Amino acid sequence: MGNCHKIDNKLIERRLISYLDIANKFYETIREVRKIFNKQHNIVFTVSPIRHWREGYRDNLVSKSHLHLAIEEMRKKDENLGYFPSYELVMDTLRDYRFYAEDMLHINSTAVDYIWQQFSNTYFTPNTMELNKQFFRLWTMKNHRPLNPDTLQYKMHLEKIKTEIDRLQVLTALPLS
Repeated sequence: MGNCHKIDNKLIERRLISYLDIANKFYETIREVRKIFNKQHNIVFTVSPIRHWREGYRDNLVSKSHLHLAIEEMRKKDENLGYFPSYELVMDTLRDYRFYAEDMLHINSTAVDYIWQQFSNTYFTPNTMELNKQFFRLWTMKNHRPLNPDTLQYKMHLEKIKTEIDRLQVLTALPLS
């Protein structure tokens, strides 16, 4: 269980559930998603390469094994479910500690970039890859922090961002503000 909301750990019950229970909960979620979206869409699962040592080395591996088994169980029954091997890429291809952050649990930006590239190569069309580059360029432009925001140069930069947002909205029909 993730603790993204910083809930007091005393309030969290930790237990290992069976892979079949995990698969059943995922099926419930998939049914809800498919009510909202097109039933023909593929859904891709992955297992996080982040190590969760709080419960111990063995429990980390056992819990990830349960996730693998649950995903495999679901994939046998639904051809629109896929699996992307981010966990395996880190454990087998990037198995050197230079791909980890200082805490030795999380992967570093080099590993993230490698996994993203592999994911993109697997699932993106050439058009999607090009669009992804354009979105990344826009993201980079939006995250630029000026030394002096009062300059004409920075105001022109903001105009370029607005123009790029407008262009990508027309291209994708997505609200990007």
